[in-house]
Amino acid sequence: MSFLKQFAHKSTSAKRLASAYLSKFNSKSNTADSQLKGNITILLRQERQNVAGLCKVYFQLSLNTDHINEQQKLEMQVLSGDDELGRFSIANNDISQENWLAINTHKLNNGKHKLTLQLLLDKKPQLYNSFTISINNEGPLANKVSNSLKQSNSPTIIYKDCNSRLFDFQNEDLKPWFDKSNAHQRLEQKTEEHPIAKQYKSEFESFLTHGFMVLENILDDKFIENINRDIDDAVKKKVQGYEEGSSQRIMGLHNSYKHIHQLWKQAKVIQILEQIFEDAVRPCQTLTYVYGSQQSYHQDTVHLTPFPAGYMCGVWVALEDIKAGSGELRVLKGSHRLPRIYRDTSNCPQVIDNQWDEFSQTVDKEWQRLIAEHKFEEMSYLAKKGDILIWHENLMHGGSVRVDNNQSRRSIVSHYFAQGALGFYDSSGLPAVLD
Repeated sequence: MSFLKQFAHKSTSAKRLASAYLSKFNSKSNTADSQLKGNITILLRQERQNVAGLCKVYFQLSLNTDHINEQQKLEMQVLSGDDELGRFSIANNDISQENWLAINTHKLNNGKHKLTLQLLLDKKPQLYNSFTISINNEGPLANKVSNSLKQSNSPTIIYKDCNSRLFDFQNEDLKPWFDKSNAHQRLEQKTEEHPIAKQYKSEFESFLTHGFMVLENILDDKFIENINRDIDDAVKKKVQGYEEGSSQRIMGLHNSYKHIHQLWKQAKVIQILEQIFEDAVRPCQTLTYVYGSQQSYHQDTVHLTPFPAGYMCGVWVALEDIKAGSGELRVLKGSHRLPRIYRDTSNCPQVIDNQWDEFSQTVDKEWQRLIAEHKFEEMSYLAKKGDILIWHENLMHGGSVRVDNNQSRRSIVSHYFAQGALGFYDSSGLPAVLD
C-alpha cells in the first residue's frame, strides 16, 4: 500500500455506526404545517458526551424531497438555546447520506450544553433534534487557544472539512517554548524545576537541535513479548485485511489488545511529553507495523494537525532489534525548522474518497522541494528492542526501502496531542479522536 493511501480515512457504514455510537431522539416537526416530513438521526460517540477540543457529531437526514424544487434552499442550523452557533447548506446528495459536523468546543463555556440541529427550508424551520454534551477544556493551553479562536472569529461549527484555513496559525503568542529562540535557556530552567527534564537533559537538547530524542532501553523484554503476542494474534486473524509480508500498517490495535493499550499510555513517555507540551497529554492513535513502511519523507503536520502548531508529537517504539535493510525509520536532522506545509499553503484541495493525486502534485512536491533546497543529515534509526524515538510534529521522516523483504521491522507508532490543543487531519479534513 502506498504512503498516500495509508492516510485514507474511510467512512463507516450506517449499520456499524449504529452499534458503535449512541443514537439520539427521533426528530420532530417545528410546526404542523412544516413542508418537509422525515427524521434527523443524530449519532454521537458515547464517550464523547464528555468532550474537549473538536467534537464530531454524525447525523443523517431521512426526507421526502418530492416537494423541494431546485430554487429552494435547504440548510442546517445549529442552536444552543436560542443562540445560533452556525449554519450550513445541505446539498441534495447529502440527503440520506451519513454526514458529520464538528463543534469547536473551545468557543463555548465549560459545562453542559443542550444543542439542537434544525433543518431549514428557505429559512423556515422544518425538523429538529437535540442532544447534550458536557464540555471540559482544561489547562493553560486551553485558555490560550480559546482566546485565540474567539479573537480570530474561527467558526464554532465546521461542516465536513476541518482545515488549516480556519485557524490563526500565525499567532506568535501560541508558539510552544521549544520552537522559540530562547528554547535552550528555557530548558536550563526546566532542568532545575523538574526531575524528568534533568534526568533526560541531553535527550531534550537533541529534541531542540535535531527535532527528535531517543530514549534507550525503556521497555522490558517481558512487556515487549506480550505486545508481540498481541500483534501475532492480529496478524493471524488478518485484522483490517492484513497480509503477511506486506508494508501495511494496522490501525488502532490499542482498542482491542491490553498490552498495546498499556504501551499507548506508557508512563515514561507520558512524563516526557508533559515536559515537552507543558500540559497534560491526550493520546490519539496507534499504527502497528510488522515490516517496514517504505513511506517517503513527509511531515506529520498536514496529516495529524495540531492547533496551535507544535503541540503534537510522534512516538516510535522498537519491538525488536532493527536490522539494516528492513525498511528502517529514517529522519532528517534539524528539518523540524522547515516551513510547515498545509493544504492552505500549498493550494491543495481536501482529500476525499482516498483520491491523493492532487495531494501528490501539491503537498508532496513542496516536501521534495524543501528537502532538495536544504542539506540535512540523514539518520537511519537502527534501534534496539525497547528503544523509543519521540519526534517533533514537523520533522521530516519516512521509511527506507526494504532491501530484505523477509526481514521484519516490528514497531508501533503513536501520536499524542497536548491537552488544550485542537487535533485534526488537515489533508482529509477530519477531526482527530483524542483520548
